[in-house]
Order: sequence, then structure tokens, then C-alpha cells
Amino acid sequence: HTEPVVSVAFSPDGSLLATASEDRTIRLWNASTAAPVGEPLEGHTDFVWAVAFHPGGNILASGGRDGAIRLWEVPTGRPLGQPLFTHSDAVVALAFSPDGDRLASASRDSHGAGAVRDLGRRRSLQSSRAPPRPHRPGRDWQTWGSC
Repeated sequence: HTEPVVSVAFSPDGSLLATASEDRTIRLWNASTAAPVGEPLEGHTDFVWAVAFHPGGNILASGGRDGAIRLWEVPTGRPLGQPLFTHSDAVVALAFSPDGDRLASASRDSHGAGAVRDLGRRRSLQSSRAPPRPHRPGRDWQTWGSC
């Protein structure tokens, strides 16, 4: 990378490490040797701030300041379909469900937002707004609801 790395994730089997960078790329690395695996993954138009491996290890999700969530084939680095645009601002965190059917994301949308996507249907299932600041425990979190 030519700019700071801001997110890292191990593959489920521990053989690969994915890094997300402010240089707008994602890199895959051999976790044992630190050697790069393939070329940088390019497609985001701004900083990449989040990476997460699918539980099967064959898909990597990335999200960034451009608001896009991209899915990549591992280890080839080929993009899987078009970017998902769930958020109106930067994607700052990603997590797959244990069965790999859903992808959760967090964003810098106004006051922060979360969303869950059904990857089989490539559609949003749920979304939530984070509490306004300052947080008042037990009173500010809204329930997840349909989009």
C-alpha cells in the first residue's frame, strides 16, 4: 500500500490476511510469509475502511468512504457483480453472519447507521440508526426495522 492501512481481517482458515487502505485498494497477503497474493484489488473511488471474509473463505467484502460495498472472489481478486450501495456515507465496518447468508454494515450516515443485506437476493433486510449523541443508556437505540 502507498497510504495507511486502516482495516485488517484474517481468512477463516487463517491462511490469508486482507488489508484495506486509504490508497483506495485492498491487498491479500500470505499470513505465514507476509508475501502479497495477487495484485491489489481496485474499484473503490475513495478510502477503503473495512474488510471482512465470508465464513467459506471464498468471498471478501470491502467498504469505504465512497459508500460502496464490494464483493470480491478470493483468491483471484475478481469483483463479484456490481457494488452494493446501502449507505449514503462511508462504510466503516462489515461482518458476515456465521452462515454467510447475510452481510451487516455500519456507516457514517447521519448519526451512524447499520444495515443487513441478504446476499442471495442482494437486497437490504434491516436498517437501524445509532443513537443521537450523547448516548443515554437504555433509551436511545431504535429497533431494527424493514427498509
